[in-house]
Amino acid sequence: MNREVFRSKNSEIEIKKGSPCFIVAEVGVNHNGSLKEALKYLDLVKDLKADAVKFQLFETESLVKRNTPRAKYQVNKKGKNDQFSLLKSLELSQEEINQVFQKSKELNLNFICTPFDINSLNFLIDLKIPFLKLSSGDFDNIFFHKRIIETKYPVILSTGMSGESEIKNITSEYIKKKHTNFAILHCTSIYPAPPQSINLSFLSKLKKISKAGAIGYSDHTSHEITGALAFSQGAQIIEKHLTFSNELEGPDHQASLNPENFKTFISNIRYAQEVKGDKKKLLTKEEKEVRNVARKSLVFSKDLKKGTKNERKKN
Repeated sequence: MNREVFRSKNSEIEIKKGSPCFIVAEVGVNHNGSLKEALKYLDLVKDLKADAVKFQLFETESLVKRNTPRAKYQVNKKGKNDQFSLLKSLELSQEEINQVFQKSKELNLNFICTPFDINSLNFLIDLKIPFLKLSSGDFDNIFFHKRIIETKYPVILSTGMSGESEIKNITSEYIKKKHTNFAILHCTSIYPAPPQSINLSFLSKLKKISKAGAIGYSDHTSHEITGALAFSQGAQIIEKHLTFSNELEGPDHQASLNPENFKTFISNIRYAQEVKGDKKKLLTKEEKEVRNVARKSLVFSKDLKKGTKNERKKN
């Protein structure tokens, strides 16, 4: 398989050199455990003209022990502050995720989902969604990788919290087992991520060390310009969290963009795409027309006889 292209299940989507940037609106758990809210996000993503929507699927009991402490950005000043209670409140069942998937197909919206346990992974494989997406927290999950390689399922890998050697080791396993249909995203696992932690220059190196079919960026900043900057550095896939409101309760709403800001985020990427061009310097038809009136020409102050020679005076 060509390593310069990343294809969805059934090859309906191809992301390759020169393709438009593939923008993923990450709902994640911003539905706050409500199927009704999850379905509302599909209409929003469709209106915003993102290329895909992404959700998460997990079984809380299979994921964390009770009383597991939360990460700093997840801490709520009100109520319980353990991971189990938080995740349980954000959980959608397999049947609910299936309903979201079916509705996304009705809307002709590409559906991506991140599994967080092996049962969820197998369920999504059986569901035949276009892409799987592994979170940065599972980049070292050999059980997930083994199953994905075994099924040759198209997958997007996030690399937050991973160094170069780990990226090389994981991706070499895919290539060694002849599973080359994967994409890889640069990511900083801080919510929201400060500018000095982003390091978009690494994108060019990520392509070389991973040999992925496509590379991209999972954006955890709170800015609208970062996606466009990532595209300019070579990102072919860009993922960003979306929320109806940054004021909502939940761990990811503050690191997400609201609809108006997300619209600008997409517009910035599309503008960057339009102006990027290529390495050749070609004149447009309009520029040639301007040249005809803007360039200076040689004009003499008096009439000259036909055949007059003009010679530059030597000093």
